[in-house]
Amino acid sequence: VTISKRIENKECFSKNSKEVAIKLLGKLLCRKKEDGTIIRLRITVTEVYEENDAACYGIDYKNGKYITQAPTPATAPLFETGGVWCIYGGMLLLVCGQKGVPENVLIREAGNEDHYCNGSFNLCKYLGIDKSLHREDVIFSDSLWLKDDGAAREYCTAQRIRLGKDTGEDKKKKKLIISL
Repeated sequence: VTISKRIENKECFSKNSKEVAIKLLGKLLCRKKEDGTIIRLRITVTEVYEENDAACYGIDYKNGKYITQAPTPATAPLFETGGVWCIYGGMLLLVCGQKGVPENVLIREAGNEDHYCNGSFNLCKYLGIDKSLHREDVIFSDSLWLKDDGAAREYCTAQRIRLGKDTGEDKKKKKLIISL
């Protein structure tokens, strides 16, 4: 029998997005549905959005410079202390790092023996994740949280250029996607 423990240490999410993305691999993403059913999916792929990343929704790239945008209602959680969920455009982002720095990790893929979600949009749809969970604290939420069952995990890193942003600087950088 495997015992899983809810992750309750906020310090886990105060690290930079790359460290958090690696540590999320193999963890259980738990979603309590309205009928009380709890769905658990093992996180298998994460995507890193670092400070000074033009693809980060809290950053604007203008005139060759990265500028932290003023928070909007949609991006405000990105500027909070790590450990807060941001539901942005149908994607599930976990805020990392320090207050005022919009680093985050996209939960890209997760699954269990019954269902595998390939892509954050599919993940959110399957789990019924919507704006009602925007700004939920991962530690205190009764609707969406993380567990660690101690399952061994091995991971490899793959780097690719993220689609959608092609600033001159970004063409040179490879964006980090981490998977089991």
